[in-house]
Amino acid sequence: SKLGNGTFSTNYNGNVVSSWRMKDRMKTTSVALVLCLNIGVDPPDCLKVSPCARAQCWINPLAMPPQRALDAIGKALQAQYERWQPRAKYRLQLDP
Repeated sequence: SKLGNGTFSTNYNGNVVSSWRMKDRMKTTSVALVLCLNIGVDPPDCLKVSPCARAQCWINPLAMPPQRALDAIGKALQAQYERWQPRAKYRLQLDP
C-alpha cells in the first residue's frame, strides 16, 4: 500500500488504516490570542443558575475591575500557551 499524506497502509492484522503523517515538518512561529470577553454582562439568551462556574483561566473576573480582569486573563492564557510552544511569538489582542 502507498504511504504518505492521506494514503492508506495495512497494519499487523491486515486491516487498512489511514496514514496522516505529514511529509514535511511544520513549525508554529506566530500565535494570535484574541479575547472578546464582556465581563459582567450575561448573554441575553442564557439563564444563569446559581452556583455557577465563574473562573476564566483560573481567575475570577468579578473579583477585580473588568479591564484589569481582562488583562489578567489574557496574560494567564498567554503564559499557558507559552509552556506548550515556548519559541513562538505571541500577540495578545484584547477586546475593550
